[in-house]
Amino acid sequence: MFNVRSVFFLWLLLIVYSQTELAINTHVAVSNIHHDVVNTHILVSDIHRNMVNSQEGTDGQHRAVSDTRVVCITE
Repeated sequence: MFNVRSVFFLWLLLIVYSQTELAINTHVAVSNIHHDVVNTHILVSDIHRNMVNSQEGTDGQHRAVSDTRVVCITE
């Protein structure tokens, strides 16, 4: 004869263990995604800062986009 209580208890332990493992794995995945989003935000901020700095002249004043081109002179 099976002891129904012990089978139910083991089944309950398996469910709790699986849910705990799922919660831990989900937390790790969300933490990794958050880390990637932070890195992407830093990268985009750096790109924006570099673009703004490239549009400023040596005197710190904003130059027109047409003034930012490089002209090559060949003789």
